[in-house]
Amino acid sequence: MKRKLRNFISYLKTNYNYLKHKEVKPSHLFYGQMQPARAVEMLNTLNKQIEKFQSKFGNEQFIFVEIGSYLGESFARGDKINSGESLMFESFKKDTIERLEGNSKVIKTQLGLVEYAEFGNSGPIILEIHGSPGGFDQIIETKGFKTIAPSRPGYLRTPLSSGESPENQARLFSALLDELKIDSVIIKGTSGGGPAAIEFASNFPERTQGLILFEALTGAWTPNQDPAEDIENFSDHDMWNLLSSLEKSGDENMVSFLIPNKNNQKLVLNDKENIENLKKLFWSIWPLSLRLDGWKNDKNKFKNLYLPLNKIKCPTLIIHGTEDINLLKANGKGTRIITKEDIKN
Repeated sequence: MKRKLRNFISYLKTNYNYLKHKEVKPSHLFYGQMQPARAVEMLNTLNKQIEKFQSKFGNEQFIFVEIGSYLGESFARGDKINSGESLMFESFKKDTIERLEGNSKVIKTQLGLVEYAEFGNSGPIILEIHGSPGGFDQIIETKGFKTIAPSRPGYLRTPLSSGESPENQARLFSALLDELKIDSVIIKGTSGGGPAAIEFASNFPERTQGLILFEALTGAWTPNQDPAEDIENFSDHDMWNLLSSLEKSGDENMVSFLIPNKNNQKLVLNDKENIENLKKLFWSIWPLSLRLDGWKNDKNKFKNLYLPLNKIKCPTLIIHGTEDINLLKANGKGTRIITKEDIKN
C-alpha cells in the first residue's frame, strides 16, 4: 500500500508536467470532461502541496494526499496512512455496496440477469439507460413519470454476459419489459447509454412511445489511447480520496470545479436539489471495481459503432450542451452545432 500510493503521487506529478508542457488535453483524473487549463490549474496546486510535504517528511515518508487542495481549501495532509483511515474506507465501501443492492433488484429474463431500480409510482413510463461508466444509481428521478433504470451489462450486478453490444443490450431491456409486464415506454439514453437506446427505438418501434437522447453517443468513439488517462487505472481507494475531497470542498468550490461556465454555476447553486443531483452524478462511477467490466466493454464496442439512425420512426428529443468538451472537439472537425435559428428555419 505504501509503495502504491507513493507511486500514485509520482503519477500525479507526471500528469501535471505533461499537461503543463502540452496543454492539449485534461488528465484522466477528471474523466475527460475537464477543460485542459482547469486540469493544469488543479495539478499545479497539487504539485506544490506534494513538494511541501515531501520536503517536510522526506521522500521515504509515506504521505496521504487528498486531492481537494485546488479548491481554495487545502485538504492535502501530511498524515501517515493508518489502520483507522483504512477502516474508514472499507466501511464506506461496504455501506455503499449494501445501499446499492438495497435500492435495486436483479431479475432473470430470457436473455440473462439484469439489475434495475424503479423511481416514481405513476405517470408515463421512462426506460432510462445510464452512461459510461455508471449504473442504475446514475439515474435521477423525473417528476411526474415512473422510471425504470437498468444497469447495463458489466455494470454493478448486471453480468456482461447478458449483452455486450448495444443491440443485444436493447434486446435485454425488451426482455426486462416482458418480465415487468410493460408493453411500451419512452426510452432515454444518456451519454454511453445512447447507443442501446437508439437500438431499442430502431428494433422495437411497437414498444417505443418516444426517444430522448441526452448528451448521447450517436457514433463511433475512441477514447484516448494514453493509459494514464483511463479511469480503469484508478483503484477504488484512489477514487474515493478524490471524490471525498471534492465533496468536502464545499458546494461553491465543488460546483465551480465541475462546471466551468459561471452562469451555469449560479443555476446549480441556486437550487439545493441540483447540488445533490450533481453529487449523486459524480459518485455514480464508484466503486469503480463494480463497473470496470462495463467500461472496458463500452470502450471496445464503441470504437466501430454504427447505429441504425435511419430506422427511428418515433418522436425524438435530442439534448446536448454546447459546452460539452466532446461536442467542441467534434465541432472542430466539421460537425456543426444546431442552433435555435436552424430549428426555426
